[in-house]
Amino acid sequence: MILVLGFASIWLYRSELGLRPTRSFIEKKLGGFYQTENFLLFFEEGSVVENEIEKVAVDHEFRYAQLIKYFQIKPDKKVRSYIYTSPEQKKRLMGAKHTSLQDVTGYGLHINFEDFPHPVLKHELAHVLTSEWHSFLPISLKLGLHEGIAVAAEWDSGDLDPHQWTRAMHVLNIAPSIRKIMGLGFWLQSGSLSYTVAGSFVRFLVDTYGIEKFKHVFPTGNFEKIYHKNLATLNQEWQAFLDKIVLTDRDLRVAEYRFKHPSIFQEHCAHEVADLSTKAWAAYSRSDWYTAIDFFNKIHKLDSDNPKNFRGLMLSNYQLGLQNEATKIAQHIIKHPKSNMHLVAEAKNIIGNVHWQNEELGEATSTFQDVLALHASDSIDRNIQAKLVALATKSRPHRKRLKRILIGRLSNRLRMVLLNEAMQKQPNSGLIHYLIGRQLHLDQQFSKSNQYLLQAKALNLPDNLKIENLRLIGINGYHIDKCKLAINHFNKILKIYNLPRGKLNRVKEWIERCQRNFQGSQSQRK
Repeated sequence: MILVLGFASIWLYRSELGLRPTRSFIEKKLGGFYQTENFLLFFEEGSVVENEIEKVAVDHEFRYAQLIKYFQIKPDKKVRSYIYTSPEQKKRLMGAKHTSLQDVTGYGLHINFEDFPHPVLKHELAHVLTSEWHSFLPISLKLGLHEGIAVAAEWDSGDLDPHQWTRAMHVLNIAPSIRKIMGLGFWLQSGSLSYTVAGSFVRFLVDTYGIEKFKHVFPTGNFEKIYHKNLATLNQEWQAFLDKIVLTDRDLRVAEYRFKHPSIFQEHCAHEVADLSTKAWAAYSRSDWYTAIDFFNKIHKLDSDNPKNFRGLMLSNYQLGLQNEATKIAQHIIKHPKSNMHLVAEAKNIIGNVHWQNEELGEATSTFQDVLALHASDSIDRNIQAKLVALATKSRPHRKRLKRILIGRLSNRLRMVLLNEAMQKQPNSGLIHYLIGRQLHLDQQFSKSNQYLLQAKALNLPDNLKIENLRLIGINGYHIDKCKLAINHFNKILKIYNLPRGKLNRVKEWIERCQRNFQGSQSQRK
């Protein structure tokens, strides 16, 4: 009897004990509530989430509209969305710290608060909206279909789309077979491989045979019953489709950087390394460079043959002003046979910075040009193009001022002071206007940001900075309800030749957001 009472007490207070928190327990602890047409939003009262809740709600409704259109469904109940102020709060209240997930029994989702637009909201909401496609389970019995439909609906995976990434995997001979990732083999591969391949395959099925057939194959993966073809035949059709996709050398280099990482089951001391890495980068972010170096050295001892583990050491030594040590580590990364393009670009960038700090302008320019030739990422390219513009400045005082702005260890406030001083000296510098406008955008001063970015547009900017300048003007326009201005600048990006497919898709999505807001404001006026 005592044992029974003990178990009953544990079950009754399971939420308070942190064993299995109920929805009502979480909702009570959070305290904040906001209702929209299709959502019940729960959040912490008095938190940053509450301050941003209208924006969060708009993001939810936009993703909902996108998904019900793609899935061709008309849900008859509201989605419960739990938005946690921090990963620590989420872990404390429901057990999962960084992982966003579907509430499989409650027609809802649990996510951490992130900057707008939320990076995983659409994916998790897709799981919720497909949960009723199975007669008695909220998930598919086939992991590849369960995760694949979320990726297929989300269709946002960086510069390339999932079809292009998957084609690159095949060229690089690292693509997992669709048969293996349909079941539990999904988790035996690197997550980035499994999710992307599954998303490409499912998107192909939906585009080729329609969403209705996929709804019927989703519960159990009975391909022969629904498509009258087995998985092997459908795989052949999909492979033939992928074989027609043309990739550039840069696409393949970027794919190699993105995908050539070990599975969590293959990585040496994965959990210990992950724990140390979290501590190391936390120390780095609070400018505790010596502590960061201690942690990075411990990681290196556990996994000495992985060049990515040298990155933190290189950056920490650089931040401490230990130029010789930072350069030595950077050169080691460049020469390491397992270093990818992104690591090499970062290492050369550090070497270029050291040359510039020592006023070795020719060496700095040459090194930065080498980095730019790699095209490792858009953000690195933009950073390097800004430095090359600064190095080409003939005025020595202006060049030194730009050097401090671009590679100095400054607070955002001091950087803005120096940028405004630089603009007084060089009022026709497109770079200065762009840098001020970008910082104001990051500070969410969207209207003021556009004053500078529109001026930068009229002045001279390198190609990569021109594109980013247009993008920021468009996003600012969205936030200040100047939809026509925003759409006009997003359309300018769409006219630029040879932009990556993934980037174009993101721009089109911003246009879609603007149109939805514009239509909403028009209907309110009526």
